[in-house]
Amino acid sequence: MAKVNKFRWDLYLIDLASRVGVFGAVVLSLLALFIIKGTAAQHKEFIDKFFLLKWGNSETFYHYFIITCLVVLFCTQFFYWKHRVKLKEERIAELINERDRLQNKLLKKH
Repeated sequence: MAKVNKFRWDLYLIDLASRVGVFGAVVLSLLALFIIKGTAAQHKEFIDKFFLLKWGNSETFYHYFIITCLVVLFCTQFFYWKHRVKLKEERIAELINERDRLQNKLLKKH
């Protein structure tokens, strides 16, 4: 029976988020999806709107949508990193306690 080599997108995205953060992972994932699945017309429209800033007057909804998405991503990133820092601080405290316990054990023997 042949070995099935399935790519785990969930593990890849988690690893990507741990390397570049949640915001970076979302941006890179959307960019990759856009490059792979987007048409030439969509690429041109994206460049016109987001690089050349050619927005129509009736498209203020998109401005609000983009700003809202950025705020949500920023908040998600903040809480994600806050949680990671908390876990690292707890691990450092555990290592300090273990070091102190081993030092005391070693000192009691001599």
